Amino acid sequence: MLAKPEEFYAGLVKKDYYYLGVLDLAMLAFQRGRDLLCCFNEVGQDIAVSNVLTEFRKYLPKGVGLEDDRRLPDLGSHETWFVVGTAANFKKVPYRAINHFMPAWHREQLGEAKWNLCQAATQLRIAHRKSELAEALLAVQQDEEGDEAVLISLLDDQSLLDAQETFLKELASLGIFAENVAGQGNCGLLSIMALEQGLPQCLLDSAKRGLPRQKSLKLREDAGLTGDCLKGFRFFLLKKAISDTGSLHLFVPEH
Repeated sequence: MLAKPEEFYAGLVKKDYYYLGVLDLAMLAFQRGRDLLCCFNEVGQDIAVSNVLTEFRKYLPKGVGLEDDRRLPDLGSHETWFVVGTAANFKKVPYRAINHFMPAWHREQLGEAKWNLCQAATQLRIAHRKSELAEALLAVQQDEEGDEAVLISLLDDQSLLDAQETFLKELASLGIFAENVAGQGNCGLLSIMALEQGLPQCLLDSAKRGLPRQKSLKLREDAGLTGDCLKGFRFFLLKKAISDTGSLHLFVPEH
C-alpha cells in the first residue's frame, strides 16, 4: 500500500541532507514560538524583509487568506527570527532557483556594539580570503606551466567572493547581518540551529562555536512531524504542488 503524500514527504525531510524549503523552516520556527521573517535574493526584486506567510499567499486558492500575513513583528525582539534565501553563488535568480539559506539577525537585535563586531568580522574574513586568492592567482599566472583548470577555479572563487560581498553589503544596508553556513543540503537546519543559539558564530567563544550533529538530526525529526498546527496547511500545499507539477518539491529549487 502506498503511503499518503504527507507521510511520504514527512519521511523525506527526516533524511540527512534533504533540502528543507521555506515552509519547513516556517514550521520549525512556529513550533518554537518564533516569528519568521525572510529576505530573498530574487531576480527582478529589491531585497526586502517580509513575513514568511507572505511567501505562501500565491499558493492559496482564490478567496483564502492568511491572517496577518503582511505584518512585520518587532524587528528587535529575540522572538523574531530572520532567514536569508539566495542562490549558492549569491547572484540574483528566480525564486524557484534559490537553493541556499543563511541565518540572519537585525541590527536592533544585536545592538550597535555587536553589530559593529559582526560587520568587522565579515570584512576581515573577506579581506583575508581576497588576499589568499590574489596570491594564488599571481603564483599560477607567473608559472609558465601553470594549470589552466586551477586558474579557472581560482577566478570562479574570486567571482563568488565578490558576489557574496555585494550581497552581504546590500543586506547590511537594510540592517540585516547574515552569516554563511555550509551548503550541503542542511543549510536550512544549520540556519535554524544558529538562530536557536541566539547569536552569530562570530560572537561566540571558540569553545561554543559549531553546530552539533546530534541536534541537527533532532531538528530533522521535528521537520517531519505531521501532527502540528500547520498540518492542514502543509498538506494542502503539498497536494496542490503534486497536482500542479507532479512533483513533491514545493519551495524546493529546480535542479
